[in-house]
Amino acid sequence: MKTSFKTLALVAIVLAFCISCAGMQNLQDQYNKLSNEEKARFIVDQAQTQLEVALNTALALEPASGPDYTEALNTKILPAISHANRMLGEIINTLEASSGEIDPAAIQLSVIKATAEALQILQTFGVIKESEVRS
Repeated sequence: MKTSFKTLALVAIVLAFCISCAGMQNLQDQYNKLSNEEKARFIVDQAQTQLEVALNTALALEPASGPDYTEALNTKILPAISHANRMLGEIINTLEASSGEIDPAAIQLSVIKATAEALQILQTFGVIKESEVRS
């Protein structure tokens, strides 16, 4: 019996999905094993990484985007990213100064508040898509 290309492609897609789900579960298991402080630091680190990638994307878009984008980059995008990074720095300082129990959910909320404006500006100017925003 001959197997069609469509059947093989479907089997490959299903296998890739299953492997992906198993990988996600493994990541979730690893995250669950972290202490609350490690979880909080992970959350802040992910936000910083997202802003760094967005900054590099924004800078890469400038040469081909024209003077309006350059003005927005200098007056809106860069200041918003800078402000978000300062706020994330304050969250890190709070984590380092903390002597009590750290609540990762509270840190997550603080990170969302710290980065919301920058992410909105980045979306407005097409630097990132809504689907790229991690919450």
